[in-house]
Amino acid sequence: MPKTKLGRPPESFDHTVKFIGLDGREDEIKVKFRYRTREEYAEFMDELFSAKKSEGAVAAGAEIKAAAKEGIDRDVEHIEGALLGWDFEDALDRVSIRLLANEVPAAIAAITDDYRVAITEGRVKN
Repeated sequence: MPKTKLGRPPESFDHTVKFIGLDGREDEIKVKFRYRTREEYAEFMDELFSAKKSEGAVAAGAEIKAAAKEGIDRDVEHIEGALLGWDFEDALDRVSIRLLANEVPAAIAAITDDYRVAITEGRVKN
């Protein structure tokens, strides 16, 4: 008999996210992902990408800076919505997530990709 119980999904699941650091070496972070059904994940992504973009006109020559800020802002929202915990010494908060997105973008990409795969394909990769 299967161990899976339909209609009673977990609140979260643990996963080790692996990524390549700036020095070219493999690094990892243990995270606790927030569980979502596929429909809940689709709604989460719709909300994430329909959120207000930068308001007002951007000064000429500042387009790249504005785009980078907007991308990091979206990364912060994405990680904040996907994770319930991580094993960094720093607290899982908007400040730490922003630092991670700004300083180690490969970690953000790996976390968001692993989360998407786990929710939409029902598996986690390593």
